[in-house]
Amino acid sequence: MKKYRCRAWLAGCLAVLLLASFGCGKDAGNISTEDPIKTEIPQDPVLSLADVPTEHRPEISDPSAREEHGVSMSAVYTVPNGIEVSVHMLNGAETGSLTLSRMPIFEKYTAGEWVPLSGQEEIAQAETMDTCHFLAPLQLHFALPRFPEAGVYRCAILCGGEMSATHYTYFEVPEYTLTVPTEADVAKAVQGDSQGPALTVTAKDVTPTSLTLVLTEHATDRFGITFGENYRLLCHIDGEWRPVAMRDSSFIAIARYMEIDGEEELKINLSEHLYPLEPGHYRFEKTFTAPYFVCFEIPE
Repeated sequence: MKKYRCRAWLAGCLAVLLLASFGCGKDAGNISTEDPIKTEIPQDPVLSLADVPTEHRPEISDPSAREEHGVSMSAVYTVPNGIEVSVHMLNGAETGSLTLSRMPIFEKYTAGEWVPLSGQEEIAQAETMDTCHFLAPLQLHFALPRFPEAGVYRCAILCGGEMSATHYTYFEVPEYTLTVPTEADVAKAVQGDSQGPALTVTAKDVTPTSLTLVLTEHATDRFGITFGENYRLLCHIDGEWRPVAMRDSSFIAIARYMEIDGEEELKINLSEHLYPLEPGHYRFEKTFTAPYFVCFEIPE
């Protein structure tokens, strides 16, 4: 009798163990000790302003300031980094006055929100306010701090007065391609005309913020040249040269004189007027009695 009771007891224990094992197996299939893998769903970039919800496109940060400021703004983009903002009077007046910042903030519409572009971290709009008296419309020219990717952007301009508010203008950036110029495009210099000095102008020590011009004269006698501070920079885009917008396009109106005996160097500080150059092929233009240019590349 004891033998049968023992066998029954063992059979019961075995059944309990089997049920427990089965139950643990079911739970083990539903519980993971590892962290779940988070998969981010990629979002297609917004390329059209029409795809930005109306509530994400305010014209002014504080509507109650609209009447005091009395203006509306619109923007036009030019490749690669230029923005022209037109300021119109709401009442149709031909003249106007407005206190505004000379340094706008640029933002890109990304994943349902406006994200500031890098390179603007040190901009303090309140410290760059000027009062403009103008004939409407007022045309303002700005430069984006970098060559933007295709997408939808806005330009935020702080305006002051008894009530301060930020005005927003919106613009689209289309697809474009930085291209490599042909041999004809990268000619080292253009010789001066018959009334100007015979020079060759080349570039060396090129960085995103500076370059050095090497002026080599071909005359038999020592001579001098007169030139100003201004210059122009272009970037090769979609097979042609496009002007690069300047952060500060105001140059000191002063004439400089330099005597050249064989070869002289002229250091150009690009950072005084331009944001740091991005990788690409550039053309630097400057007048030494006659126009000259040099081409150079900023590598990746």
